Formats: sequence, C-alpha cells, structure tokens
Amino acid sequence: ALIIAADAGLDEVLDDNNTPYTLFAPSDRAFENVPEDIRKALLRPENSSTLEAILRYHVAPGVVVAHDINDGAIARTAYDNMSIRAEKTCFSQNGCDEFSLAVNDSYIVAADVEASNGVIHIIDKVLIPSNLNLGDLRR
Repeated sequence: ALIIAADAGLDEVLDDNNTPYTLFAPSDRAFENVPEDIRKALLRPENSSTLEAILRYHVAPGVVVAHDINDGAIARTAYDNMSIRAEKTCFSQNGCDEFSLAVNDSYIVAADVEASNGVIHIIDKVLIPSNLNLGDLRR
C-alpha cells in the first residue's frame, strides 16, 4: 500500500512538514475487499489520476484524534476539498458508554496511531469519492 501511495504522488502531499495530517488508512483487508479487476485497473498508468483522487480522499489536513470526533463531524480532504463524515455509533442498548467510530461507510478499527506529521486511523474499507465512477476505469 505504501508503494502504491508513493507511485500516486501521495508522498508529496504528506511530506509537507508545515502541515499536520489525519490519514484514514484502509487496512490490508480493506484493499483485498476491493474487487480484483478494479485493483488491477487502478494500478494501470492511464488510471493514475483516479488512484491519486482515491488516495487523497483518505487525507485530511489537520490532526483529528478519536476523542475529538463528534457525531456528524465533517472533515475536508486533500481531494478537491471534498468532505468525509465522521460519527460515533452507539452499540449499547442501556446507554452509550461504548462507541464505534465511523468514517463515511467504514469503521475505524485502530485509532490514533501517531505519525511524525499527524495521526493515522486504520479503517475497514477503501473510501471512494462520490464523484468517481469506477466503472469508467480503463481495464
């Protein structure tokens, strides 16, 4: 995943030492759950702008740690300033002392992983910007 991110130019975004970032990083399993034909298509040079858009959609300027996520919080991403929505989801029927954190339609499976330039939250799905149609990828 790191090599793919570097190839797509994401390393240039994250190397800005003056700006901290929050990275919503899909787990290895999240990448494996992307259909194989789409994964292969995204790695084709002619689809590099789509891959870059998807990767930038996982990056938000600023540091957002888990305890700062309010229900319905909106973060602007490094992809066309599009927003992602974070929320707390209560699973208890007897009050809400246990929460899960969600970003769009994915869940945060590991929160607040410290990085030298911000924080990383591991998520269980690859986020796809709503304005991208993966059916248009060249295969």
